[in-house]
Amino acid sequence: MDKKTVISILTDQKQDKRQKFSMLLMALNQAPVKNFALTAHYNRVGYSDKNLKAIVYDVKKGHNISLLDLNAFEKTPVEKVEAPSQDNLNSEEKEVEETKADKEENKDKLKLESLNEELKAMDIENAEYNTIKKLAFGLANEINIDFPNKRADTLKAFLTEQKKSLANEA
Repeated sequence: MDKKTVISILTDQKQDKRQKFSMLLMALNQAPVKNFALTAHYNRVGYSDKNLKAIVYDVKKGHNISLLDLNAFEKTPVEKVEAPSQDNLNSEEKEVEETKADKEENKDKLKLESLNEELKAMDIENAEYNTIKKLAFGLANEINIDFPNKRADTLKAFLTEQKKSLANEA
């Protein structure tokens, strides 16, 4: 019994449980990794809900079937869905685009506010270079400014100027 056949048996929800148990017993008997003691055990004890769950586990193990294999197996064809009309689609697309633009704008405002709060709390002269660099480039990126170099004194001067302008606005 090949792997696809075993997966189809495992995923078949319409099949009678006793019949499924019998089919799984045959699959276990024909598994690449054989365990004759298990086959004899299931043959001897027969069907029960508990034994059905156990044999499913053992068949998966014997045929090396993972959860990914089961999820990837498609037994039924996908139903075709009618496409929405063009008018509805256009209005929905516009709403989605407006929502995305609003979210981006709010996100940018929040980021700028958080950077400004961080700047207000920072002791620029005593801060480490990497902290200064991160904040300076974050602010410069938000307000579209380029630096002539990445030297600490240039970045400190920029942050000091930004801090003064924030104090003047308040």
